[in-house]
Amino acid sequence: MTVAEKIKLIIRDEGYKQYVVAKKAGMSAKQFNALLNGRKTFTVDYLPQICIAINKTPSEVLGFNEIRS
Repeated sequence: MTVAEKIKLIIRDEGYKQYVVAKKAGMSAKQFNALLNGRKTFTVDYLPQICIAINKTPSEVLGFNEIRS
């Protein structure tokens, strides 16, 4: 699963609206949608501001907190 897919899943599960997350992350709804849908390259530079907007840590989004066996 890509980072964008994980973020989309979090947004859906938490009941957020994409345009609200985009605004909190300091970007337009169009730019945010392009990031989530692969029309714009998702770089690590976007992660901190998106994480703040969805109230998650980068580790949570990237899955570093998951227990692997």
